[in-house]
Amino acid sequence: MNDMTPMEEDFCLVEFREAVHGLSDKEAKDYLMDVLDYLLDPTMENLWDNVEKYGLSPRESRVLHALQRAGKRPLTKNGLMAVAYSDVPDTEWPQVKIIDVFVCKIRKKLREANADFEIETIWGLGYRLSPIKEEAPYAA
Repeated sequence: MNDMTPMEEDFCLVEFREAVHGLSDKEAKDYLMDVLDYLLDPTMENLWDNVEKYGLSPRESRVLHALQRAGKRPLTKNGLMAVAYSDVPDTEWPQVKIIDVFVCKIRKKLREANADFEIETIWGLGYRLSPIKEEAPYAA
């Protein structure tokens, strides 16, 4: 059952079209899937745990939470922007480069907390979480 009026539905469609304007079809699909995956999470269980456990800001926590929910699937920067700023009209979003800043800060906080996972950059795709790779001992 949809509680939205036709005008509200059209407005949401317009917002989506504006958000994906200029993206390739694949980027637009990835963006939509990232947003839906985040919005359809009924529990938001890890969101506030991340704030306390790792000392993350609320927006950093949103980014990490989205990565945690995605599992091995990399998330695009545009998708992470939509998650981090879901409470702000996209006309007021900062530049997408802010995601790189968030990731850098989150990585540092994860290392400081001795987390057993890290954020991996998947060049050309985005970011995903992966287990910490243990370094092999140096053999002389």
